[in-house]
Amino acid sequence: DWNIASYDTKESKWSLLMGNTGIPVKTLKTTSAILLDSKRHRIIFYGGLAWTSIKGAAPQMAKNQLHSYDIDKNTFEVINGIGTAEFEKIRPCAYLSDIDKYLYLTDKGHYLFDPITNQWKKLKIEMPSVPFQWCYMTYDTKRGLVILNEGYKWAVLKIDEKSLVYEKNEVKIKSED
Repeated sequence: DWNIASYDTKESKWSLLMGNTGIPVKTLKTTSAILLDSKRHRIIFYGGLAWTSIKGAAPQMAKNQLHSYDIDKNTFEVINGIGTAEFEKIRPCAYLSDIDKYLYLTDKGHYLFDPITNQWKKLKIEMPSVPFQWCYMTYDTKRGLVILNEGYKWAVLKIDEKSLVYEKNEVKIKSED
């Protein structure tokens, strides 16, 4: 049974992170991805959290949602994305700090999430095939490079916001009836 905790280097101690309900936040046994949004001082979770804002309610998460842990305030919140990200499995992710976007590699391709507009967009990027899956992703902010690894295979993507190409109808917007 795992919980999410923070480590205080001054006090040399671990503390469980508490959700808004006062219950420790637990990880789920589902596919998840975690990144650090250094601009907002937040840890962003896609999947993998057993958290709810309603005491006693079962944890729920739609495909378009992210969870955000505010490091400074020690609070969690749900971010409802616009549109539904059309993928089943998420692989590595990274915060692209110079363009202020979250990049997710999924079983259906690359998705960008804009934390200002909360919009999901699917990118048109052809990736080399690998035997299993890309297991590691990091972002080189100085050069604007996304670096991916899978065992002995490496891929490097040059990200230039002006030249990004999105798939048409990249997200399916759910109507509010």
